[in-house]
Amino acid sequence: MGGSLRVAVLGAPGVGKTAIIRQFLFGDYPERHQPTDGPRLYRPAVLLDGAVYDLSIRDGDVADPGLSPGGLEERPDPKDWSLQDTDAFVLVYDICSPDSFDYVKALRQRIAETRGWRCGYLECSAKYNWHVLRLFRELLRCALVRARPAHPALRLQGALHPARCSLM
Repeated sequence: MGGSLRVAVLGAPGVGKTAIIRQFLFGDYPERHQPTDGPRLYRPAVLLDGAVYDLSIRDGDVADPGLSPGGLEERPDPKDWSLQDTDAFVLVYDICSPDSFDYVKALRQRIAETRGWRCGYLECSAKYNWHVLRLFRELLRCALVRARPAHPALRLQGALHPARCSLM
């Protein structure tokens, strides 16, 4: 067994978070949008580089009760919205919706304030199954590399490059 990893897939309502997760896990794409009724948790086991990992993938519209697609309201304690318990994030937005992009920018800011920020960018399409597997593969590899205790020389080398990117 390789270990476990907690992933949160976040974004405004209707941007395709569930579709990306379903494409990754089940290889299907719902042709008709059905709103997700509250947060869902998927618990697949995945094989990566010869090791099996238990994933917990959280699918939910709103990561923060004080954050809405229309803007920011009050700022609750980050522990209340599970950022501390999450190993990796996938922030999803609709490229045709500036509001969903603004929402993701606000989420990104909250995550950066709470956890720091090391993020890459990867476009994918759940509908065409384009880069969905790559998204999760790279996300898992990067999260696992960060979670592993490093040799002292590697820690020093990492300190020299504080802006290294991890794909989220």
